[in-house]
Amino acid sequence: MYPTKFKIIAHRGSSFISPENTISSAKLAIQENADALELDIHLTKDNQIVVIHDSNIKRTSGINKKVMDLTLLELKKIDFGSWKNKKWENEKIPTLKEIFNIVPKDKTIFIEIKSGPDCLSIIKKLILNENILDSQIVLMDFNFETVLKAKSMFPNVEVLWLCEFELLATPKKKKFLLDKIIDISVQNKIDGINIENVRQLDVNFIKKTHENGLKCYCWTVDNYKRAKYLMDSGINGIATNKPGWMKLKLNI
Repeated sequence: MYPTKFKIIAHRGSSFISPENTISSAKLAIQENADALELDIHLTKDNQIVVIHDSNIKRTSGINKKVMDLTLLELKKIDFGSWKNKKWENEKIPTLKEIFNIVPKDKTIFIEIKSGPDCLSIIKKLILNENILDSQIVLMDFNFETVLKAKSMFPNVEVLWLCEFELLATPKKKKFLLDKIIDISVQNKIDGINIENVRQLDVNFIKKTHENGLKCYCWTVDNYKRAKYLMDSGINGIATNKPGWMKLKLNI
């Protein structure tokens, strides 16, 4: 198997309990001893990197506006916690810099790029200025062109290709696409892949990724039996909304 420690990755922080992609969810994930934090980033109107999943802030703030149409100062005035529970009222949207400042040196940050390659140069400056190690960062995107650019700009940082499947894709088509994903990743010297939690992601596929020198991760796994199977199959890590609970269940 691939010589690496199995990682429990907190999906948008400890997001089952606390509001996703916030300082509170990140701190709770760290407190629960998650091995890594997963988050999503967008660029603001004034070119600041903020941590949020959607391009529109409505779902987590109630305000129907796009991140790219607001400045950081405008975003910081908005409540991003109440939608989850009143006790999280006035939770603010964090910047990537603020997340970097609270993550311990023994934890990894999986950064899903949502705003295209324009943010890569800003991330590079942040890594240099905020004393974050290359080994603490994992960059990933569904867009393969952004993945390639990230690998070119960050040769010492782990870069993953995020992959999902059409809702009505047949099992046969999923298996074909998974094999194709391996071939493309190897040809382009990508470090690994992060695959949607589909049944075709099994022990044989995981073994094949490792035989081809790739790391293999899965999102999003909240079912203990599935997590145990993937861990025993040698996967490098799983993203879960329940990192603390999952670590206890897996006894790791």
